[in-house]
Amino acid sequence: MKKVVLFGVFSEIVELCKRKGIEIACGIDPKVDNKAYNFEVFQNELNFFQAYSKSLESFEYIIVPDTPKVRFGIFQGNKSKIPMKHYAIIIDDNVFLSETVKIGYGTIILSGSLVSSNSIIGNFVKMNFFARVHHDVVVEDFCTIAPGATVLGRVHIGKGAYIGANATILPNITIGEWATIGAGAVVTKNVEAHEVVAGVPAKKLTK
Repeated sequence: MKKVVLFGVFSEIVELCKRKGIEIACGIDPKVDNKAYNFEVFQNELNFFQAYSKSLESFEYIIVPDTPKVRFGIFQGNKSKIPMKHYAIIIDDNVFLSETVKIGYGTIILSGSLVSSNSIIGNFVKMNFFARVHHDVVVEDFCTIAPGATVLGRVHIGKGAYIGANATILPNITIGEWATIGAGAVVTKNVEAHEVVAGVPAKKLTK
């Protein structure tokens, strides 16, 4: 793998890169002190692109933040500069992946996670620690599956959905795009696009 550039400097991803022997060229994060790591951290994307305008294709890139809309925004904002093929797939060694799984560009899967047979994980998906995706599941682009969440068989999760920590999605459920499932929720029926649900069983939150 080439050196990587991190959009968002999160310590857990820095440590993951170190475990896998991946060299970090630099990061971009306005909230991180440039002296906190042994690589340069730019305060904004403009500074990075000015510094490396002639060598962008010499790197691979990882979009780190947990929030789907933030990851989507970073991708959209840089679509003309960074080809899709330059976004790295980074998977911890302590992850169970079925041999029939398909995984898209830019996806991050952290330690203790599981992806079972015939499941499809889209582009720029983030599966956090101990997230579990069971058989025949489709997880579309830019989704986040937070720590400890479980997605059971034949579930379809639409683009940009957020599955909260320790939530459980029961089999044969469809989660609409950009929906949010609250932490600890148990989802027993389909969730519409952009809905926010929580509780046991999960119910739509009213404003």
